[in-house]
Amino acid sequence: MMGTVSRREALLGLALAAAWGAEPAAAADKVRVGKAAANAWTFSSLEVGKEAGVFAKNGLDVDIVALAGDAKLQQAMAAGSLDFALGSGP
Repeated sequence: MMGTVSRREALLGLALAAAWGAEPAAAADKVRVGKAAANAWTFSSLEVGKEAGVFAKNGLDVDIVALAGDAKLQQAMAAGSLDFALGSGP
């Protein structure tokens, strides 16, 4: 008899499927990431990851760019100047 799949089991299955097909980044892939403010606790994970070598360990050369607010961040994304961005809200 088949039981129902819990939400947790479904998410775990999706995560495993994604990890199975994931390939590591090629060496020295350059990634430009923007953040909405230069010094904000919410974006500290970027600096911690870079300083700890987490990005480099995974083949990423991360260039962190601080912008003057979310409007500038959205403009940079629309212009194609950033690969991804971390904003602070509406």
